[in-house]
Amino acid sequence: MKNVENDEKMEKTENLSEEDSLKEEIRRFTGCVADPSLRAHGMAYTSLSKMCERVGEIPAAFVKGLVKMSVSNSIRLYGQPKSFQHVAHLLEILSKRDYESTLKSLLSTIQSSLPLISNLTESKSLAQIPTTKWLISLLKSAENPKNLAENELEIVGALGTCAYWMAGSDKAWRIFIRKFSRIQTILEPIFSSKIAEFAKNQPEKALALISAIGDVKNAEKSEKSQKIAEIFTEIATKSLLMPKLRPPQFLVDRSSKFVKFIREKPDFTENLLPNIKKALLRSPEVSIFGVKGILENLEFPLDTCAPEVLKSTVSALTNADAEIREAAIGVAVALTRKSGIPVIQKILMTLFDQFGAAKVPEVRISLMEGIGRVAGVIEVQEKDKLADEVLAKTAKADKESHDGIIEAQWNAAVEWAVRLTKPTTGLTNAFKEASKLQPAVKYIAYRALADIVERRGMFALPDGIDVKPLLAELETGPKGELTSIGLALLILRTTKKGSIEHTKAWSRASHADALYKV
Repeated sequence: MKNVENDEKMEKTENLSEEDSLKEEIRRFTGCVADPSLRAHGMAYTSLSKMCERVGEIPAAFVKGLVKMSVSNSIRLYGQPKSFQHVAHLLEILSKRDYESTLKSLLSTIQSSLPLISNLTESKSLAQIPTTKWLISLLKSAENPKNLAENELEIVGALGTCAYWMAGSDKAWRIFIRKFSRIQTILEPIFSSKIAEFAKNQPEKALALISAIGDVKNAEKSEKSQKIAEIFTEIATKSLLMPKLRPPQFLVDRSSKFVKFIREKPDFTENLLPNIKKALLRSPEVSIFGVKGILENLEFPLDTCAPEVLKSTVSALTNADAEIREAAIGVAVALTRKSGIPVIQKILMTLFDQFGAAKVPEVRISLMEGIGRVAGVIEVQEKDKLADEVLAKTAKADKESHDGIIEAQWNAAVEWAVRLTKPTTGLTNAFKEASKLQPAVKYIAYRALADIVERRGMFALPDGIDVKPLLAELETGPKGELTSIGLALLILRTTKKGSIEHTKAWSRASHADALYKV
């Protein structure tokens, strides 16, 4: 009976007109396109693709419906490479038959199927790489410029949507930028004329698209980029500095990099800087993240504005919320990057003052870590005086007993010490202070000093530091202590192999029980 029914269906299909046959095929496709089985929807795609190649004409309404069904289901349900290949093949066939309808439907489907989400994960970003590839491939294949001109706003919207979704993953972003770079030149006039209009309703997506434009390898500071930089300044104010809710961190990280294209005057000093000040006064707990991202990527000195911006963030430096506190410290660190020595000294003094006043260990540790980070970002040449000032306040024996705070202090000392152009009094004093620490925390200082010796490539102790007291402490200290490992390592790196000191230090270190404990 089943064979008879199948024969009847085949005969019925053969007797249908071309348009009716296509309708029947679409009906079957509609029933299978959302099927989770790769085999089921794969067969439906294959059959439909063959039918679309064979028929003489495909009505525009059919094309739009097929694009919407296939792409929206792919976005929501598909996860197998083979499924994406089926969609890509169908889109290719449909675009050859009716490019305009295919493009219109794809543009609208992408925007409606991929909304803004703040918790965008890497897996979600990676899942939409095929969608992005289809869009860019279709735009690249446009033979008639008129097709692009008629859909300018929709093109900006779809690319902005894809850029936003790709921003959640470094891998997805790299792939997107590589593909996007192939069409950026063609679409530059569209971007210049339509991004501002698109940003009125979708500022976050517009910001992501501008970030992509800036990340393309051949992007330069041209007249066109300056026009987009002006648009960026307006959008950044709305989305990064003065939003109602905290902006997604992935968007802050991506979009902040475009700051390199803005000019000191008028873009920053006349437009962005006043908004930064307003935002920090109005809602610092929301704006601080955007401020940090912007300041970290500016390419001109900040000496004139640094004191005022720092003053607006002081209260957030000791905030109980770790993320807000870290962002505020990040702002202070960023302000030192291209500033002169007087400004750097003022910022360091502020961080030390807050460190001294803070009571909570976690807050004090964060502040000290920020002091250490300053050493790695400042661009001034004469760092030795600054480094000695920091070493005097960090590499010292004081009444502090909290292991984490002491470790943060000595780690900060390491960061500044390794950037000295030559051994200084501050470095020598650090070696002297280490031996004065309480026995329970001496291992922290000795480990830090060993790190300094290694990173500076030192083969001897600083002038004024004798190895004998260090060796005596190593020999008389209890076996198995953590202190003996760091101290032995310090001696091993600053004495000649085969010497008495080196041999004794090696013997002690190799028998330290703590060395073999996991």
